[in-house]
Amino acid sequence: MSDDEELAVRWEGVCRALAVGAEERCRFWERIRSAYGEPHRRYHTLEHLSEVFAWRDRFRARLSRPLVVDLAIFFHDIVYDPQSSRNEEESALVLAEFFAAASPELSLLERQLAFEWIVQTKHHRCMADDPIDCKFFMDFDMAVLGKPAAEYDAYAARAREEYASVPEAAWCRGRGAVLEKMATPVFATEEMRELLEERAHENMRREAAALRARYEECSASSRASARVVLALGRARGVLSAGFSPVVPSLLVALAAVTTKQSFFRVATVCVFFAVFAAEIAGSFCRVLKSDAAPPPGRSSSPAIFAGSFNPPHKGHLAILRRLAVRHARVYAVVATNSAKRCAVSADERRELLQWAIDADGELQGVVTAVAHSGYVWSLALELGERPVLYRGIRSWAADGPAEVALLVQNVLGPLLLGWRGGFFNPFPVRTRFLASDPELQHVSSSLVRDRLRRSPPPPPQTAACSSPRVVAGLVPDAIAGDVSRLWSCRDAY
Repeated sequence: MSDDEELAVRWEGVCRALAVGAEERCRFWERIRSAYGEPHRRYHTLEHLSEVFAWRDRFRARLSRPLVVDLAIFFHDIVYDPQSSRNEEESALVLAEFFAAASPELSLLERQLAFEWIVQTKHHRCMADDPIDCKFFMDFDMAVLGKPAAEYDAYAARAREEYASVPEAAWCRGRGAVLEKMATPVFATEEMRELLEERAHENMRREAAALRARYEECSASSRASARVVLALGRARGVLSAGFSPVVPSLLVALAAVTTKQSFFRVATVCVFFAVFAAEIAGSFCRVLKSDAAPPPGRSSSPAIFAGSFNPPHKGHLAILRRLAVRHARVYAVVATNSAKRCAVSADERRELLQWAIDADGELQGVVTAVAHSGYVWSLALELGERPVLYRGIRSWAADGPAEVALLVQNVLGPLLLGWRGGFFNPFPVRTRFLASDPELQHVSSSLVRDRLRRSPPPPPQTAACSSPRVVAGLVPDAIAGDVSRLWSCRDAY
């Protein structure tokens, strides 16, 4: 049986297990088959999928969510452009499209896991607390590094063919650096380390040595060009971010440190703070009114709307609807704040929010709920493509001071810490403010919690702590029962 036929049978089995209809099953199989059969692919092909599934079958008994792993394998390289740095994110979005169209019988948590694991293949690094399924999935995809020498060399040759547009010197220097800096251990699971770790390092050392020799054979001008190309690649955060008012101030600052003229140094400080003030003022000038007409088309830049969502309410969804008509992708970020104590965990709040999103026809397939524990601007830098961060404003008197503090953080954070994470991106996160819908201006998470706290207890024979009617009109109907149960049955708010 060919790889194509074997994978088609496997795909049908996965879809049947998830109760996916025949039409969507066939449509997405054709999409998978055609994507992995694209003519520019030499390694990321159906053969690669078959090899990954062979490892999956070998460790089937160790997987707790095998169907989630199966979907991650099928979709993890469905988008593959050697000249793009967003293949993993785009592949995960195709999986999200499958979820929206086919409605497989998976929980929201399982859908989120598959999505996140695909994005995680960007670096193949696992944390100690990652699920064992995630670790095995990463190891299955990396197993090629531990193949016998001849098979590994064939893989390396095919990888080079996929990047044929990259000059030889740049390829040798860049790939060699990646191989030499590969994390130790390569594999996340003990089982795969015992099988492949030693041979993987032998293969990588051998290829790195061969690449160094090939690099030395290149002309001096080619080697110099390679160094420039790779330096620009490391600065891709700067190059891809687009022009920002911060650029002039950075250039002036660079010139200032190379001169001894005190006047010029003072001028640099003035210019920097002028640019900083302009960025702050510009954000406040761009307030989107609730009755503003939607644009003729959606922006390709992703939108981010962050909050504690403690709990999600109708005001949140109203803002997300306004963003969904303006952006092709919207991320509703459940941000955790150590200064705020929430009785309901961030994962529970994210899951509730996703339920509300999926129950709304205007949001489904466009908005994704994610939980994030760091600075929101750091998530914006990770997403790339210069996302826009939106903040909801009920009134400047109520929200102004807190929003000013957050805006300053979003401007200064990337400037001071944007070099972290292996790339340099000092540009402020674009921030826009949304005026609340007047009809929902009174709605807030604290109002919902207060209503539940003050509500009379339900009859003894009911399991809920408060009736969903208590929060009627404040939270989406799809999650009213869960909000009542979670927030009224727990002491801390």
